[in-house]
Amino acid sequence: MRTQRAAAAQAYFGRHAAQWDRIRKLHVADEAVEDAIRAALADVPMRTLLDLGTGTGRMLELFGPRIEHGLGLDLSLDMLAVARARLDHAGLRHCSVRQGDIYDLALPKDTFDVVIVHQVLHFLDDGARAIHEAARVLRPGGRLLVVDFAPHDLEFLRDEHAHRRLGFAPDTVAQWMKAADLERRAAEQPCAGADLRMARSRSRSGSGAIRASCWPPPRGGGVMPAETRASRFVQNGREPADEQRRIRVSFEFFPPKTEEMEKTLWDSITRLAPLKPNFVSVTYGAGGSTRERTHATVKRILGETALTPAAHLTCVAATCDEIDAVIRSYCTAGVRHIVALRGDPISGLGERYAPHPGGYRNAADLVAGIKRLAEVEVSVSAYPEKHPDSPTVEADLDMLAAKVDAGATRAITQFFFENDKYFRYLDRVRARGIDVPVVPGILPVQNFKQTKSFRGALRRLGAGLAGRPLRRPR
Repeated sequence: MRTQRAAAAQAYFGRHAAQWDRIRKLHVADEAVEDAIRAALADVPMRTLLDLGTGTGRMLELFGPRIEHGLGLDLSLDMLAVARARLDHAGLRHCSVRQGDIYDLALPKDTFDVVIVHQVLHFLDDGARAIHEAARVLRPGGRLLVVDFAPHDLEFLRDEHAHRRLGFAPDTVAQWMKAADLERRAAEQPCAGADLRMARSRSRSGSGAIRASCWPPPRGGGVMPAETRASRFVQNGREPADEQRRIRVSFEFFPPKTEEMEKTLWDSITRLAPLKPNFVSVTYGAGGSTRERTHATVKRILGETALTPAAHLTCVAATCDEIDAVIRSYCTAGVRHIVALRGDPISGLGERYAPHPGGYRNAADLVAGIKRLAEVEVSVSAYPEKHPDSPTVEADLDMLAAKVDAGATRAITQFFFENDKYFRYLDRVRARGIDVPVVPGILPVQNFKQTKSFRGALRRLGAGLAGRPLRRPR
């Protein structure tokens, strides 16, 4: 039942994402509300802004010109896609949006000058918890602005618009603020045509202030059961808190070339094993140059650790029969996860790739070959900034779709340096109808020289920081 409710909630927001601004105006004019919001924050120093339940990103649009950095969180990928498009159109490159749970923001405390919760609480089962978490990330001296309905009895909003609560009395919001260690101070601010009332609060420790806004439909009433349900702002499920917060990662290792490198590798594996990665992968050199070392490393991980290994496999410089033999040997050794890649040309990046005679043509063909021989998990690559050999972004997405259709169950991205590139890529992937997990690939850059080297590679790929000047940090 919980899964059905989660699916229904996400389906609602997905259907209405493009019309969300119109839906928001059904009960009160946006102009009146936004005038009151501007007035409430007119005298507030605002360098950083967090918009919870950002929807189409309207609050970031509204205050973007005033701030240095803005972040919007929402659980709906459809909403986030609309928000990113609007922020791009407005030229607000210093504002970004991403998925996030309003009950568990995964953000450091004391981070933002202003936090806005605009027409969100009525979608939640536990408004007090959301207020408490919002107050946690507020900087000393910052402001929290809450905008929502006063009590009403419009029951159709539950069924037709996924509302959980039928408005809030000002005293209820004030109690939540007090519980979050915020002290109320009386204030009223009318809003033309909407009877908008503004209640202000200040932290007992002097760490911040909250402004709570409610506008009422003409009738009162309404109580919502306390059962927790999925919404656009809260992750579904009842995993233990430590499991919800655990970052699920995998690590990629290069097979060692020397005895010294082998010792370094196994020291690293020993140190990383307590982090309990989902799996660890071992790369496969161009032209199969590390084939034997990759196989040996994978077998040792299987035999001497509790880690789950994933073996890389490419199409380069081998016939289908030769690659099939590698697949069978992996399976015989106990490998149940393969990372299937086309591979780089033997002559190096920037050179034209040509399939090996009698070999697999591309990664999609390789995935199909793996699935034909063995029932193993297959991960593939994805490119937030487009693979250099793809003529268009659409062709690149077509190739990813072909790999998934062939049996891939996960995509791991090429490394990137700008988070927004990943999130925008994810929007395009989902719009294309590809629903497998798309795992961001993170490349730790440990020194300046290495960063310059990676920038050179990116220039050849036409990606990321390639055109940007690099300066040594001071």
